[in-house]
Amino acid sequence: DGRTEPYVRKLFELAATGHYSLLRLAELAEDEWRLNFIRRRRANSRRRGIPLNTIQRILRNPFYVGMMRIKGQIIPGSHSPLVSKALFDRVQDVLTGRCVSAERPQTKSFAFAGIIRCGGCGRRLTAYTKTKPSGRAYTYYICSNRSKKRCSEPQIVEQIFTDAVEDALMHIIMTPEDKELCLRIVGEVAAARLATAGEEKNRLIAEIAAFERQKKRLLDLLLEGAISQDDHNYKRAELTEQLAAAQMKLGVFSEDLQQRIELARNFFAALPEDLSHFQSAKSDGKKVIVRSLGLELVAEDKKVRVQAEEPTSILMDRSALPVWGQLVKEVMTYFLETSTPCFFEAPHESDGLTGGFGAAA
Repeated sequence: DGRTEPYVRKLFELAATGHYSLLRLAELAEDEWRLNFIRRRRANSRRRGIPLNTIQRILRNPFYVGMMRIKGQIIPGSHSPLVSKALFDRVQDVLTGRCVSAERPQTKSFAFAGIIRCGGCGRRLTAYTKTKPSGRAYTYYICSNRSKKRCSEPQIVEQIFTDAVEDALMHIIMTPEDKELCLRIVGEVAAARLATAGEEKNRLIAEIAAFERQKKRLLDLLLEGAISQDDHNYKRAELTEQLAAAQMKLGVFSEDLQQRIELARNFFAALPEDLSHFQSAKSDGKKVIVRSLGLELVAEDKKVRVQAEEPTSILMDRSALPVWGQLVKEVMTYFLETSTPCFFEAPHESDGLTGGFGAAA
């Protein structure tokens, strides 16, 4: 549908940011985009307009990435994808992890609310402020299951989380000189990959054509009675999986390749050069930094550990004297070859950060 296509794509893009609730997306689709054709009236609901589960069903539908769900299996379709696999997977992470800030009224913003996981039960920690008799206010984080007496993990003061994040940032801080060197290596690796992309694309096209011929031949063998139905189903499922993998790689070496190179470049450009920007940032700004680097805080027994997703984990695991060439190649391998590279969003100046971290992204 030529009219609704850009709006559905926009729906995915907004959902991927993690800053829009399903209610807000439904309101946009109903009031601003006029997508009234997907509205359903339900007699047992006070709210009129597009149901929230309709929005969620659209965002969960693999049809928009060129796939089809048939009898519980996801197989490649013959239609062109509307959104990239990377964008679709990012939306699934947002929906599954519930990392949506939404537009709910808040009287106070907390630096780490919603991004701390309880090591005891797995739930997220909530925050509150308590003022001591001295007049000094302290912020505490406590498991949301504790009030229901389903978790015994104690509350933890915010400063412990701040110290843990600063310690983690010390492992990924880069001097301007080191950052310039890494960006130069990124350019060299990208140039080499782009030079071979054409050959790799042709190889994948030939591989996909071969899989299609094998599937056709497999059907012919079934019709001729040369193989049983069970053997046909088993081999066809195997070929379908191999075909999907080849089609995924083809997308990497065509539409997504330049985008993935840019993601890698932005990742290095946005790395912090010191702790000052994190320390001076407001609560929302600190949260943006933690999320943009793929850091997760885990609280257990009054202790905090910081876990990092790739590619930040590659930097955190480096030795005291890293070999930048190898380090950059490992990060580039993540962005260029993983099926679901993360989207790293740099902080904005409104978050209390200027220059250094996020300035170049």
